[in-house]
Amino acid sequence: MMLKSKTKLIVSIILSVCLAMFSWGCAGFGSFSSTPNKEKIIKSFTACYDDCVAIVEYMASLEYEHCFINDDNGQYFGEFEYITISDREVSAAIKRLWKKGCHHVRKDISDNSISFEFWYSVFEMDAGVLYQIDPSSDSSVQYMTQIEETDNEGWYYYVADYNLWRIQNKQENGEQ
Repeated sequence: MMLKSKTKLIVSIILSVCLAMFSWGCAGFGSFSSTPNKEKIIKSFTACYDDCVAIVEYMASLEYEHCFINDDNGQYFGEFEYITISDREVSAAIKRLWKKGCHHVRKDISDNSISFEFWYSVFEMDAGVLYQIDPSSDSSVQYMTQIEETDNEGWYYYVADYNLWRIQNKQENGEQ
């Protein structure tokens, strides 16, 4: 009798952990889906296009080559510290952007991009849109495996998949 109740307890714990993991993924901390929904990402981007433009203009004016916004608390990270965003309109735009599903904004001069991550997976993938800082040069994000133009000039839909990128890089370098 004691063994049966222990077994039920263990099964209950395992099911609870699985349910918690699934809920964690669905709550915006990472998707269990292995492919992004391009239409949904483009729809979210289109709905907040003006906010994205305001954020691009603000980030482009910053002196930092690399900086990012990883939540809607009114700060960005640059040069090893969080810095308060002084422009109230940009702070409001970030809050609206987060409500539309954006998780991360990154400026990277070496990649010629300001990227807006709208989707990410527990399988080391993310997707979103990026703005091309210098139109005469190619743009990218780290581990990018797909890029397509959007209807907005200078803006691109991207997918970054670390695992696929790693395999493609090995093949390009002749590694096994």
